[in-house]
Amino acid sequence: MGDKMSKLEALVKQIEALLYKEKELDRAEAKVNETLKELITSQLQDSPQAARVYTLATEVKIEIGKYVEAEPFAFKSFGILKDTAENKLKGRVQWCIGRIYKNLGDMDKARIYLEDSRSTYRTIGYKQGELEALNGLIHLDFIGSDWPSAKKKLKYAYRINQESGNRRGMALCLTNLATVSILVGEHNAAEKALKESIQIKEELGDPLLLTHSWISLARLYLRERRWSEASELVRKAKQASQEHNFPRELAMSLETEGELYFARKEYAKAEKSCLEALKIGEQISPEGDIVAELSRKLADLYVAMEEADKTLRFAQRALEVSIKMGDKFEQGCCYRTLAMAYSLKGLKDKSQKAFAKSISIFKSIGERFERGLTLLAEGEFSGRLDPLREAHTLFAQIEGAEFYEAMAKLQIAKVGPSLKAAVRSLREGEEILRAKGEEEELKEVEAIR
Repeated sequence: MGDKMSKLEALVKQIEALLYKEKELDRAEAKVNETLKELITSQLQDSPQAARVYTLATEVKIEIGKYVEAEPFAFKSFGILKDTAENKLKGRVQWCIGRIYKNLGDMDKARIYLEDSRSTYRTIGYKQGELEALNGLIHLDFIGSDWPSAKKKLKYAYRINQESGNRRGMALCLTNLATVSILVGEHNAAEKALKESIQIKEELGDPLLLTHSWISLARLYLRERRWSEASELVRKAKQASQEHNFPRELAMSLETEGELYFARKEYAKAEKSCLEALKIGEQISPEGDIVAELSRKLADLYVAMEEADKTLRFAQRALEVSIKMGDKFEQGCCYRTLAMAYSLKGLKDKSQKAFAKSISIFKSIGERFERGLTLLAEGEFSGRLDPLREAHTLFAQIEGAEFYEAMAKLQIAKVGPSLKAAVRSLREGEEILRAKGEEEELKEVEAIR
């Protein structure tokens, strides 16, 4: 028995090295399979040592996006540990189960296991474990668009990481704080936090963490229409995801690439990138956040291409998944897209109701930028002045949103109450676009004039 245990211990250490240090996920999975066979041969399937193996198998499967395959290993481990005093490993397993349910779209179960994990770790005073559970709960706050709760948890987590000298944890907090800042329209704070997080992650040499920050910063630059900077970050994220076999991050990179093409009105390229990302997302989880986001973004693309039936099909799918997940942000975006699709089909009443639903959701979560986009779209599709004025007011208050402020001005010029007011609005919008170097959009100014 001693020889069997020694062999098992050696295999466990090899898996840990491949997973945590070398980040060689394919080799780690192969080593897991070898170790599971050794467990059966050694008749140690129900031992405490087996719980470690099952937990590592769970983590490897999670990291390569095989959440359905990870679940039985997690519960095998939990079944061994639940009535023991092995709280550190038990907390780890609870954390893993929370991650699995989150990625499979069951946010209620995810929250239960992540809260349990945090509680287990606090029982033994294990701060690092508590922080990992807390990060999972923060992600759930993001999905539920509870920005005040997320910000509070993030500041607490950053302080704990700083006190313990955990620079990796500090970088993660900075990335997430930047995301909150982007969502509430504080672009300067977001850029500063992301650049600081990238500097730390480069020092750590962690390609997975770097990929997350590159994608986040690329999306900020997309909002600000800084194409070349966004494009370079997408290229780096996509390359790292392919080289290190990060399927979730590859899907996110392709999604961001699709957004870049869409913003440049290169619709065929945008469709190709988004469909490729959606395929990866469906392999990870058919009802996960990636599928919801990409279905909605494809629907937005089909609005621009004036393909109403495709828009409805993808938007309705996105809405169904986002409702199941409890993702209010995505729900708000989906109702906006549905409103535009209904308008394309001449269904004015349904369009108006969907626009109102989108605006209501964004108001409830304090999301100003997306509410501005909804109001801009409503004004453009309905020809009504009030939504356009409100959109202009919102964009004028948001850092880095000058382009959208100008677009609201152009739309106001089209439906203005008087020629004098229309000319003034057009001139003000033109001045912003010239200052931003938006040559393509200046053509629309001439068309309106």
